[in-house]
Amino acid sequence: MLIEDPDYASYPAVAKALDALEKADSLESKNAARDMLRKAELQRDIDRGFTDLWDQWERQHAIELGLIAE
Repeated sequence: MLIEDPDYASYPAVAKALDALEKADSLESKNAARDMLRKAELQRDIDRGFTDLWDQWERQHAIELGLIAE
């Protein structure tokens, strides 16, 4: 596992993205896995109520991904 924090990696979407990143065998699949991980991290923050800690970059990406409304 790339990240050893069990709480972080226990979130299902994060775990799936980390697994995809470990198994990626091309630049395209690595980029897709990284995108999946970014989205999973944002969704995890939303689910845990951490959005008040976000900076503008995180907020904008969450809007672009359809995770939150403007």
